[in-house]
Amino acid sequence: MAGSNTTIGVGVSAALPGGVGSFSAGGTFTATSSGTEKFPALVGKIVNEQTPYSFGEYTNVCGLLHQVQPEVWATGRNTVNVNPPPIDKCGVNLGSGGVYIRKTGTAGTFKAGVDLTKVIGISLSAQSGYNKNVSITYTFPSEGGFLCGSNNYPSVAAWDLMSPCNTQGVCVGSSSGPAAEPGRARVADRTQ
Repeated sequence: MAGSNTTIGVGVSAALPGGVGSFSAGGTFTATSSGTEKFPALVGKIVNEQTPYSFGEYTNVCGLLHQVQPEVWATGRNTVNVNPPPIDKCGVNLGSGGVYIRKTGTAGTFKAGVDLTKVIGISLSAQSGYNKNVSITYTFPSEGGFLCGSNNYPSVAAWDLMSPCNTQGVCVGSSSGPAAEPGRARVADRTQ
């Protein structure tokens, strides 16, 4: 994750008589981290691979505002099952064993990317981007498939999805017809 920027939401709360009030989202904090963490290949799963940060609670000088923000990249991994977003645009069939490596652009923002509900009562957003040191590799099965994006072509989309069918209903192994489950991902490898 050399030189990678991750933007994480910040929780803020006003001090009330007798303690801290409820927290709400109050801006973002960008952390730059360096290191290498390789995620395993996943087949037939739609997941969000996460790497944790530690968080600290800070109080301003007057004691009126409490803020929870990320402190340091803690390393490790956590896998969360997610529902795929709808696909918008697809590239051409990448063919048998096709590979695409994304090294540019910004990934979509996870509105609940950091689950702190048990600690401060809310979840915080999280967003990261791709660069020469942070990439994701998509490797297609023997039947091939389409790499699609949620809001544009996959090279610039917020979310990329591997699908056996494109948005026109053309599927691998057939000339047309809808997929049983379009957008199912087979993410091969993610180096962060």
